[in-house]
Amino acid sequence: MTATWPIDWPTSLDVTTYDPYHVQIAEMAAEATMRLLTLYRVGGLPITVMPCTGTCSFPSMPFSGPAQSGHSYVPFYPILLNSGAYANCFCGSSCDCESRPSVYLGTPVGRIDAVVVNGVTLDPSAYRVEDGNRLVRLDGEGWPACAGDNFTVTYLNAYEVSVLGQAAAGVLAAEFLKLFGASASKCRLPRGVTSVTRQGMQFEVSAGMFPNGVTSIPEVDTYIAQWNPHGLRTKPMVYSTDLPPHRTISWMP
Repeated sequence: MTATWPIDWPTSLDVTTYDPYHVQIAEMAAEATMRLLTLYRVGGLPITVMPCTGTCSFPSMPFSGPAQSGHSYVPFYPILLNSGAYANCFCGSSCDCESRPSVYLGTPVGRIDAVVVNGVTLDPSAYRVEDGNRLVRLDGEGWPACAGDNFTVTYLNAYEVSVLGQAAAGVLAAEFLKLFGASASKCRLPRGVTSVTRQGMQFEVSAGMFPNGVTSIPEVDTYIAQWNPHGLRTKPMVYSTDLPPHRTISWMP
């Protein structure tokens, strides 16, 4: 299984003395937690998209047949041609088919893994990322815009995990690992309960394991605060009923 977040276990912990299955589950739990609490802005796996560089717009009705003149499409909306091949967009009367020096990718762009044009993987010196998500071509050529052109970009749609992030995930994984062994009582992970009454004393705790977007483990929360300082539960989004839906086709290679 490919890791979505590299784990750097604490040097004080010898994971070889634990059940390998429990170690794997602890790593998976730590990865999922770090991704969640950083609002999925960090880590993850690369995606592959098929950009359309023309000035395209999405038709009012879903298109499910062969390309017809006059139809146009949003970026990242490939269609199936009569030949059985997929194309980025069909250049009808309302679609500009000229090549472009740059194309926009979905944010964030943490790393470009491969750019393939007509079956050829371009050398990284042939392009660069500007303004956060604009892929600019530098070799004097333009990005293809019309049907029949094979153009894919494989990139990490998040920011890469730093050394500090790997260490923080290792600390968190160690705490999860304690839950599976005799050290469960020493685990520093919070307990998600609503209320407990014991010996006349009542404790109120918010439901959910991480209700405030933190783990209560200083080594971990220091890193999380860099990416989610306000403890948000979901990433803020902006919606507009005046704009067509943004379509992204992605798959795992």
